[in-house]
Amino acid sequence: MLQKKSLLTTLLLLTHAQSFSWWFDIKPIKEIVQEDPSIQYQKCFDPVAFNYTEFPLSTNPANHPNQGSFDETFIISIPNGTAQSKCGFAIINNCFISEMIWKKFMHNLRLVQHQKDLPQHIAGRVVVITQPAYHNYFHWLTEVLCRLALLDMTNTEYDYVYTPYDRDYIKGTLDLWGIPPQKILTPKNDSAYIQADTLIVPSLVSNAKPSSVYFSCYVQPHLIEYVINKLLTAAKKIPFEHETSKRIFISRKDSPQRKLLNEEDVFAIFKQHGFVRHELEEMPVAQQILLFHNAEIIVSPQGTGLANCMFCTPNTRIIELFQGLNDCTFWYLAQDLHLNYTPVQTIDFAPTYLEGWSGHTSMPLDIIQQVIDDLQIS
Repeated sequence: MLQKKSLLTTLLLLTHAQSFSWWFDIKPIKEIVQEDPSIQYQKCFDPVAFNYTEFPLSTNPANHPNQGSFDETFIISIPNGTAQSKCGFAIINNCFISEMIWKKFMHNLRLVQHQKDLPQHIAGRVVVITQPAYHNYFHWLTEVLCRLALLDMTNTEYDYVYTPYDRDYIKGTLDLWGIPPQKILTPKNDSAYIQADTLIVPSLVSNAKPSSVYFSCYVQPHLIEYVINKLLTAAKKIPFEHETSKRIFISRKDSPQRKLLNEEDVFAIFKQHGFVRHELEEMPVAQQILLFHNAEIIVSPQGTGLANCMFCTPNTRIIELFQGLNDCTFWYLAQDLHLNYTPVQTIDFAPTYLEGWSGHTSMPLDIIQQVIDDLQIS
């Protein structure tokens, strides 16, 4: 779910991360706090265990562990703290917080710059919510907004939010959250560098043990439940003007990755059974939320648009049509949300994650028809 360049870098560097030399140290947060008592550490939640039914389509179970635990969550407040780049890296006394290495991907630290210029000073309390992969809708909903949830759940007050603001879903969800544009501090590029009177940094929420969960993405149920309730409550107050349907088919016509080359033929089969096709990129996020919330059956080629299934009611039927990418993300999310989820392998999985992530494919129509027959969709 990362951009192609980032994925390629990840694959090349994961096994060589320890060979990098950084201009800063990397230490656990509690060691940093012990060395600098002016930093306030607030524990939020103990490690949260997960235990799922194994992903039936997995070709490499080691990359799809069904048991483990999320790391402890916390919020730190740093007097005169600094943040930089569109990923919101915070350096404290020339130290990087080890718990803030997203999904243990060391290669992201190459973006941390040794700043020569003075930072832009911001008077007040600035909370940093941006992180690697913020540019992906799924990661934004289930990780970045869950960091906002930590702030709400602990009644943490702040004056500004440091985050990119260049995508419709970012603007839409922050608006639903009740954060006005004037409270947004937008890093324009990775050279952005600020210093706040107080920098507030909620922990990452997706880091887990075992750390081999590289490409499938797990979410913490109690945090995602908060996000769901917050956004859904706000979305319900907005008139729903888009075409409604209880049976929806999610299009990937405008997607740069995993385009479904024979989408017209695949959709034609579902259309016979009352499905209406939707292009989510053209739809405001509030309407996406309500579209999924009101649906009874959702069919989608694998893609980040399925993140909206978090707004579905329990027992909603989700049919995910897999292409070349072997990823168990929505299989596990559906278990948390009690959805009636069916994964369908339509072709052989690609030999590497990058090939599966980026490749366009066609789906055999006999398999699509078999799905309808097996699930007795009339």
